[in-house]
Amino acid sequence: MDRIRDRYHAVSFRGRLLLLLVAVSLVQVGVAAYTFFDLQSKPAEQRVHAQLNAALRGVAPVVDAELGRASDRLRTLQDDTALQSAIEGGDWAEAGALLEDPAAAAAGDTSASVDPLATGTGAPAFEQPAGADAAAAQPLSAYVTDADGKVVAGTRPDGALVEQAGRNSGRLVRGSRLVATIHVPVAVDRAFLRDRVAAYVPKGVDVFVADELNVTSSAKGADDVQRRPSGLREGLREVTIGGTDQLALTQPLLDGSVLVGASMPAKVAAAQQHEGLSALWGFIAILGLMMLGVSWFITRAVADALRKFATIARELASGQLDRRIPVTGDDEIAVLSESFNDMAEHLQDRIEGLVAARASMRRQVDLFGEALANATDVEEMLAAVCSLAMESTSATHSRFWTLDSEGRYEHAACIGLRPGDSEPCGLEKAVPVRNASVLGEGEPHWLVVPARMRDGQIVGLLTLVSTESAFAEDDVRIAERIAVQAAVAIDNARMHEQLRLQATRDGLTGLPNHRALQDELTKRLEEAYRSDMPLGVCLLDIDNFKRVNDTYGHPIGDEAIKAIGRTLAHGVGGMGTVGRFGGEEFVVIMPGCDADAACRIADRLREDIMTIQIPLEDGGTLRVTSSFGVANVDQQRARVDNAEILHQADVGMYNSKRTGKNRVTLAGPDTVVLEMSAAEKAKLAAREAGDTAAELAAAAALETNAPEPAPYDPFDLAA
Repeated sequence: MDRIRDRYHAVSFRGRLLLLLVAVSLVQVGVAAYTFFDLQSKPAEQRVHAQLNAALRGVAPVVDAELGRASDRLRTLQDDTALQSAIEGGDWAEAGALLEDPAAAAAGDTSASVDPLATGTGAPAFEQPAGADAAAAQPLSAYVTDADGKVVAGTRPDGALVEQAGRNSGRLVRGSRLVATIHVPVAVDRAFLRDRVAAYVPKGVDVFVADELNVTSSAKGADDVQRRPSGLREGLREVTIGGTDQLALTQPLLDGSVLVGASMPAKVAAAQQHEGLSALWGFIAILGLMMLGVSWFITRAVADALRKFATIARELASGQLDRRIPVTGDDEIAVLSESFNDMAEHLQDRIEGLVAARASMRRQVDLFGEALANATDVEEMLAAVCSLAMESTSATHSRFWTLDSEGRYEHAACIGLRPGDSEPCGLEKAVPVRNASVLGEGEPHWLVVPARMRDGQIVGLLTLVSTESAFAEDDVRIAERIAVQAAVAIDNARMHEQLRLQATRDGLTGLPNHRALQDELTKRLEEAYRSDMPLGVCLLDIDNFKRVNDTYGHPIGDEAIKAIGRTLAHGVGGMGTVGRFGGEEFVVIMPGCDADAACRIADRLREDIMTIQIPLEDGGTLRVTSSFGVANVDQQRARVDNAEILHQADVGMYNSKRTGKNRVTLAGPDTVVLEMSAAEKAKLAAREAGDTAAELAAAAALETNAPEPAPYDPFDLAA
């Protein structure tokens, strides 16, 4: 295939055009030949069909007349009382003699059979055929079969048997029981077809009759009786009769079990159908030669005109823009020449326009590259997208909406339109529903394009407005491409933000993690010292958290941490920063709060934590408490860093645990850590060693010797 294509392209244009025209000419000649052959063959087919149909019309009356004779003979046999008695008595030899002896049949009782239901005698009755009695005729062959269909009297004739129940076969019944059946069939053999039917059949056509098993045909070389071909059915078709292929037209006789047909050899039928077609070949040959001549003339005329165009085009390409094609006449070539000359006249303008468009495209590419480079700042990037869309289309105004996964709109950037819009217009809302670009009707002209990701999700809407002219199809395509690039940039910015949050957020609570807290505390300390403003820092720890994990499991402990994180974030709101410092410890940064305010906020948070209820699997609830330590910048004698102020808060938190837990303790640079007693150290050592008995004994000794705890006052700053 590649070699053929290469050879085709190696041929000149003139040669290829000639080949195509020749191919078209051959197709036309072929269609004409097919049409002529079809017009010639149909009358021939109709003649063959008429011959076969005429033969059928000649066969049917002869067979029908024979059926009338058979019906008369059956009526005579049915009225024969002697035959009836012989059949009833099972004397099949006597019955056979009566069937074969016409004189015995004529001497019988010709009275009608008696209906046993009418007389009550119980004698069997024959089923009579409908219609008047036929005149006496020459007797036909007859035979009797018993209830099982076995021939018991007479002889079943050879050939195709034409028989119809009630017409030329009658049943002998006693009550509802079948005793026997008398058959007077029309036996069709070759002699019957040749002597009785051939006179009514056109020359060259054979006739045949087929019952359910056999077929008898007048065709030469056919046997007297043949097996019925499997493909022999009503209508016109090819079958094999007598060892030769025949074109046969058949129709049903009587109830359809017997077919009568006319046939002729298939070769003869084909020869008749193709008579006269040879005369068409000369005309087709002449037509083909004429088409080839026309093809050559058209090819030469087109090639000469194209050669002239090619010469002038090369001169124009070399810079001779004053070259023109001479125009002669007013035909299509002249019109094409005038169009070519108009193109040459406007070529300079187009070149200047292309240069300007190239410079504009370069500016647009630079602008959009800058926008994608700053994709982490979504608002600046989308403002550049709006500007690029206005530069690339006929738009005079633009804006961009972003959509989240729940379909909520957010105004991101705009040029010329109202920046304070909080809701998109109806045209913009229709875009996510249609999931396609939408053009507004009337003036000003609106165009809304979805910023769609590869998976089809719409992440934004680019809205363009033109107060000067309607948007062209090129404007729509350019805007759609810009919107696709904007969608990629939005996705990159969101991914960057997600990675930033993953690096600075705690995975369990969603609060700022240890690293983010350190960065935030550094920034807040610098602001506090630069502005001479107070800053409070609170460090808290969940009381007895190890016991919670040991008793209820780590999933319950995680639920407690998440619940406390939510409570702290809600309690602080936008007035400070809450983060997870590690494990069960949290840090609260409170800008602008002196020591008193920081302690009051910490105590309110402590009370909020006491209201938390965590459901347990047994249906109960878990309540937890926390110990707080507070440190403040305005208590310091010198400038402190993150580690120092967090150490002071940690000392306060430790002292809260040492003095009873579930309390707030303010600590400063001079606050010391309360030491553990010997009993407390023994209890801690036993717990770490897993010695439950020693831990219980140490706890009992600690309770016995423990001093009465001092009253808790969270606002006693001297404590």
